[in-house]
Amino acid sequence: MYAAGAPSYYLLVNFSALAAGLLAASFVRSALVLNQQVVGTFTVAVGLVLLATALVGHRVDGASRWVRIAGISFQPSLILLPLVMVLFAGNRYWLSSIGLLLAGAALAFQPDRAVAGALTAVLAVRWVYRRDAWVTLSLIGASCGFAATLVRDDHVPPAPFVEHVV
Repeated sequence: MYAAGAPSYYLLVNFSALAAGLLAASFVRSALVLNQQVVGTFTVAVGLVLLATALVGHRVDGASRWVRIAGISFQPSLILLPLVMVLFAGNRYWLSSIGLLLAGAALAFQPDRAVAGALTAVLAVRWVYRRDAWVTLSLIGASCGFAATLVRDDHVPPAPFVEHVV
């Protein structure tokens, strides 16, 4: 971003996000030993948050991917979905599958191709290694959500220094 001439504010925001991500990652390891019920409940809660964001979140050019808190826009799918995917990898459970089905539907409604594609790709890799019913069900739901995003038009214009970094 620096080489592309991005404002220093963009660099500060990205370094802050990196620091927050590293801090969150340090807690994920202890979360992986949680029982399936706790992980499943958390995954359903994340799915519901993403669905609420899709339905009543901050809209930009027909897409509703953001939540505004204190004047700052957050994209919950970018913050919560990676955590849920890591938790699901270690704790496959029917309740977690329901949460991922909700997340897949929410990403289709937003629409968010990149995140829906990432969810589908992670579950496809997981399915290659572990073909149980919960992974299969989650993969089918994520694939349907991703397919829906590919069919819908995305009118959100490219953001400077995001899609056009180089």
